[in-house]
Amino acid sequence: MSPKSTASRAPAAAALLAAAALAAALAPPAHAAPASAYTAPRPAHAAPASAYTAPPPAHAALPSEYAAPAHPAPAHAVPPHAGLALAAPADRGTLPNLVGRTASSARHAALAEGFTEPHTYDALGLGRNQIMRRNWKVCTQDPLPGEAERTAEITLGVVRVEEQCPGATPETRVPASRLMPDLKGKPLSAVYQKVGYRSSIHATDVSGQNRIVLFMKGWRVCSHRPAPGEVYAGRPVEVDVVQPPETCP
Repeated sequence: MSPKSTASRAPAAAALLAAAALAAALAPPAHAAPASAYTAPRPAHAAPASAYTAPPPAHAALPSEYAAPAHPAPAHAVPPHAGLALAAPADRGTLPNLVGRTASSARHAALAEGFTEPHTYDALGLGRNQIMRRNWKVCTQDPLPGEAERTAEITLGVVRVEEQCPGATPETRVPASRLMPDLKGKPLSAVYQKVGYRSSIHATDVSGQNRIVLFMKGWRVCSHRPAPGEVYAGRPVEVDVVQPPETCP
């Protein structure tokens, strides 16, 4: 080859080498991934973007099923027109005088007037139970006779019929209808008709034969206690009887 041709190619080779060096300088390293394919890794604690939801603020409203009513009624609210209601008048009646009656008679007398069941207690303070009411008589009553509410609790102090009431005093102003009539010579049935079949009546054979008086028929009255003119209403009655034609002792 001629020296002229060699000299003409030298600048071209130099230009190619320069271009190759520039390309090598601009090329990325062999281990680097293409820029479009590289993504920086997420932190280890980070949740996927689509699965992460920020918590609600502390003052967030509760769901509707837990929400308080919009206008709760105050605890002291008064029903409408409550102040306009008028109390019904108390049911009142006249409580009869129960003192001197048997507990059984006193009970029926109070109930007949529309009052409540009387409560009895041993007036002698012995704490005895009044199982057979007709064997007990009334010494005291509360409330006293007169007008009272029918719902009032009635308390009766009682003793056995053969016992004396504590602090007993003579009765006054007794209606004539409560006084014992003279039933001497009358049939025993007349005593029951006068004092009532619920009263405590004990009949005794005084002929000397000591017979048991089971039936009213065939017996005549010799004497009785309470005596004529004394208060009988509700009291136990003792009757001495014989059978005609027997005579009273």
